[in-house]
Amino acid sequence: MQTLTSLRRHHASRKSIFSLSTCLVFLIFTLLGAAFAPPAYAAADTTWYTGSPPYTISTADQLAGLADIVSGTGITQHLFSNETVTLTNKIDLSSYPNWTPIGYNASGGFAGTFDGGGFTISGLTVNVSSAASNVYAGLFASISSGTAIKDLNVAVVSVRAESTSGAVTEVYAGGVVGKNLSGTISNCHVSGGTISAKNTNNAYAGGVLGYGSSATIDKCSNAADVIAEGNSAYAGGVTGANSDNPPGNLGVISASYNTGSVTADGDSAYAGGVVGDNEASDIWSSYNAGSVKATSGNSTPYAGGVVGTSRNNAIIHYCANIGAVSTTTATTTGTSYAGGIAGSADDIQTSYSAGTVSVTSGDAGGLANIAYTVIDSFYDNEKAPGTLVDSTTAGKSTSDMKTPGTYPTGADWANTAIWILQDGIYPVLTSLAHTLTVNNGTGGGSYM
Repeated sequence: MQTLTSLRRHHASRKSIFSLSTCLVFLIFTLLGAAFAPPAYAAADTTWYTGSPPYTISTADQLAGLADIVSGTGITQHLFSNETVTLTNKIDLSSYPNWTPIGYNASGGFAGTFDGGGFTISGLTVNVSSAASNVYAGLFASISSGTAIKDLNVAVVSVRAESTSGAVTEVYAGGVVGKNLSGTISNCHVSGGTISAKNTNNAYAGGVLGYGSSATIDKCSNAADVIAEGNSAYAGGVTGANSDNPPGNLGVISASYNTGSVTADGDSAYAGGVVGDNEASDIWSSYNAGSVKATSGNSTPYAGGVVGTSRNNAIIHYCANIGAVSTTTATTTGTSYAGGIAGSADDIQTSYSAGTVSVTSGDAGGLANIAYTVIDSFYDNEKAPGTLVDSTTAGKSTSDMKTPGTYPTGADWANTAIWILQDGIYPVLTSLAHTLTVNNGTGGGSYM
C-alpha cells in the first residue's frame, strides 16, 4: 500500500494539503486491511522472461524478477500457468534482507512448475506484518491446483508472518510456501532458522508449508524451528495443517520427515511433528525426531509425534516418532491430548513411537490419547508409560522395540520395501533410512 506521502501532489505555488478524496481512499484501505504491496525490487532482473518457455534463472536478481512478474509489480503480470521455471544454480538471498514472497497479491499465485534442480536457495529472510485479511510468508506466498514446486533446498534465516489487524484474518508461514490449495510440493527440504506465524485468530506455521487444502506433499523435510501463536494455532514440522477442501478432494503426505522443534501456543493449539491438524488426508511413511509441544491458556491443546489431530477417516500408515511430545494447560482442570503418534486420530496402522510423552493435565498416550482404530502399532513403554487409552499389548520395552521378532510377520512390518528391522535398533523406514540422524528418542545422534 502506498504511503500518504506518495499520494500527495506537491506544488511550489501553494501549501501542500490532502484532498478529501485522498483522505477517504486512505481511510477505506486502512479499515479493510489492504494487502501488503511492496515496491518492485530495485535490482530485479526480468530480462530472462522472453515469453517463450521454458525459462531458466540462476541469480538472486532473476528470482526477484520472477516475484515481480508474478505479482505484476513494475511489469505486466504473468502467472506461468502450464510453464516451467528451472533453477540452474545455487542462490544466496542475503542481498534481499526482507524477501517478498513470490506471488504476493497475485490472484492464485504462481501457477506453473518451479524446478529447483536440486540447488539451494540460502539466506531467506521474510518478515510480513500486515492488516490484510490473508497474510503469507515463505519463498512463495501461495500456490493452487496445477502448480508444482519440486527438487529445491531452502536455507532459512527467518520466515515470519504476523497480522496487525484485530479483524478475522488468516496467517500462513512456511519455508517454501505459505498456502497451498491442491498444489504439489515434492522433494523440497528446509533447514536452519525459525518459521513463525502470529495472529489473534488462525495462525498456521509449517517447516515446508504453512497451510494445505487437499495438498500433496512428497519426499519433503524440515530442520527449522516452527512456531504458531494465535487464538487457534497450528504448527507442524512439515505443514501446519492439511484440510479436505472441497470435501472428497483428498491430499496426501508421504515419505517426509521433521527434525526441528514444533510449538503451538493458543486457546486451541495443534502441534505435530509432521502436521499439526490433518483432515481426511492420509499420511504415509513419514517420521518425526523433533520436540513437539502444544500450549493452551483456556482450551484444549493437541500434540502428537506425527500429527496433533487426525480426523475424517484419515489413516496414518507406516509412521514413526522418536521426538519428545508434551502439552501444557494453564489450569489443572483443562483437558489436553498428547500421544507418541497423535494427540487424537481416527486410524493408526503399522507405526510406532519411541519418544517421551507428557502432559500437565489429562491423559497421555504412548501412541495416542484417542485413537479409534489401532492396527499392528507399538510404543516404547519405558519412554512413555502410557495410560488406559492405549492397548496394553501396544506397549513394549526398549529391548523388545529393538528386536525384529516383536513385530508381526504377517503384517507390513515384514515388508522390506517399507521397514528395516535389525537387532539393537528401532525399526527404520526403508525410504528414509539415509536421513536418520537421531538416537533413541532423544535426538541429536546416530540412530544406529
